[in-house]
Amino acid sequence: TGKSIILKARQHGISTYFLMRNLDRVLWNPNTWCCIIAHERKTLEILFNKIQFAWDNIHPDVKKILPEPQTDNKYELFWRGINSKIYVALEVQGGTNQIVHFSEYALTDEARITATWPTIPPDGEIIIESRPNGMGNRFYQEYQDAKEHKSDFQAFFYPWWWSDEYRKPIKTVAKDNLDPEETALLEAYDLDYEQIEWRRS
Repeated sequence: TGKSIILKARQHGISTYFLMRNLDRVLWNPNTWCCIIAHERKTLEILFNKIQFAWDNIHPDVKKILPEPQTDNKYELFWRGINSKIYVALEVQGGTNQIVHFSEYALTDEARITATWPTIPPDGEIIIESRPNGMGNRFYQEYQDAKEHKSDFQAFFYPWWWSDEYRKPIKTVAKDNLDPEETALLEAYDLDYEQIEWRRS
């Protein structure tokens, strides 16, 4: 649909995947501007450094095709010859972005989300990805709407148990002290006691 909303656990590489995909889009599609909205100031540099690292390490033969980017600000790469740009910001209040990627949407101030939304054209691509941040907030409701096919967004879920790092040595978990929710998780998703130990902690 061009509109994706992703509920994720940490360390699955979801943000990095979309950063690389966004870079690919702006490099090979002239007149494409992509903005990545960071949820807080300290993540501006973290997100941009991944994009810069990818560009710095593109194969030299590919770089012969494209001119060196120019930077109008610290967190931006702009290829003037093809009028394509990728940048990281806290919000955007002007211009048009064919792609907008909200990173950690549930943790982003709603006023900044609202300010950025008008910069996306009707046929623009919107990527919303986030860890959960409780119930009842904007991200929670928009994800539920997408999941129930009540919006134009397609919902994706990448749960914590897909990553091996979410485990701890067994100290408290035993067959006779599992609560109903833990039992349901074990049965539904084939989890093990080390994963339940991590969840308890």
